[in-house]
Amino acid sequence: DECVYPLGRSWCLFELLHSMLRVEKEQAQASSEDAEQDCYKIFFCTNTGILNRGEASTEVSLNIGERLAGLRLEDASASSQDDQQMIQDCVISYMGSFAEINM
Repeated sequence: DECVYPLGRSWCLFELLHSMLRVEKEQAQASSEDAEQDCYKIFFCTNTGILNRGEASTEVSLNIGERLAGLRLEDASASSQDDQQMIQDCVISYMGSFAEINM
């Protein structure tokens, strides 16, 4: 959406984190040529097109950029406090701290 609400949801950011970690692992195991070809496995799909392919509107692209620039996973919300705590515990387990994942 144009307001990029999913980037404020804990589950969405948790899935993004897992995708990033998976890509890093695959790239570390692949040859440099294979890693270069596979570096765009995370796609930002919008109602105006896929951002990675230059298809998204300028407004949506700028909103995503602004949201990513100030992204803080610890500020994301979840409808379940148990889910929120599990996600926070996993981030700290994988990354050591929120500072390591925040952009």
